[in-house]
Amino acid sequence: METINSKIIRSESSKAALLFGLISGGYILITCLLANTSVGGIINYILQIGKIVGCILLMKYCMTKLKSSYEGVEKKELIKYGTLIALSSAIITAIVSYCTYKYIFPDIITTAMDSIYASLQSGLDSNSLAIMQSMEQNMPSIQMIGQLVYCFLYGWILSLILAPRVAPNDIFKN
Repeated sequence: METINSKIIRSESSKAALLFGLISGGYILITCLLANTSVGGIINYILQIGKIVGCILLMKYCMTKLKSSYEGVEKKELIKYGTLIALSSAIITAIVSYCTYKYIFPDIITTAMDSIYASLQSGLDSNSLAIMQSMEQNMPSIQMIGQLVYCFLYGWILSLILAPRVAPNDIFKN
């Protein structure tokens, strides 16, 4: 059995990150497709729960597979592996999010902001309205940064939680 090293961790994490990025990016696209349907909210809720649970199970599977495939995989290596997966998949998801809201479905942001304008119309002055309209043009970028931060933190915390469960400390090792 081959001993784990940084090159293997980077290689294996990039493969797993593609899968995580496809799942999260696909979720973004599907929710945008279902945004204006009558059952979109219910399906979106079910898909969101499925995505969260699926990502947890997939991260645990990937960590368990790495531990069983290579020698010397301990908690430290699994945390590094999970963190690299989180960072790479967050970048993929953020890019998909930006492209979705900027090029594929730009009308979703306009529709959402129009409903906000309508509900806040009586309380907005011209300066507040101008700021919100300028923010509307930057929403794909804001959404991309939000996705990047959220996905990375979610994956990083998940790896911190799962790594000790997959590779518990051996008190008899020394």
